Amino acid sequence: MRQHPTLRRLPAQIDGDHVHRFTDNARLGVEAFAPYANLPVAAPLPNDLGSFRDFLRTVAAEFNIDGADKLQAPDWRVML
Repeated sequence: MRQHPTLRRLPAQIDGDHVHRFTDNARLGVEAFAPYANLPVAAPLPNDLGSFRDFLRTVAAEFNIDGADKLQAPDWRVML
């Protein structure tokens, strides 16, 4: 799986927060997106996500979505 030169830079196992980037997994072909494959390639995040705001910043950066990091956090109490 890690024979592709670009993927060798990624660790085989990640303990902590990580992201499954489309471009990394696409290098493996359509099989990487099948339900049984479970997006096999992941990249560690530089910092662990400690809050919903951290998550939104990551989404904004990874998916290039301007303003995603400005969204309001949900009111978790109404979800209980």
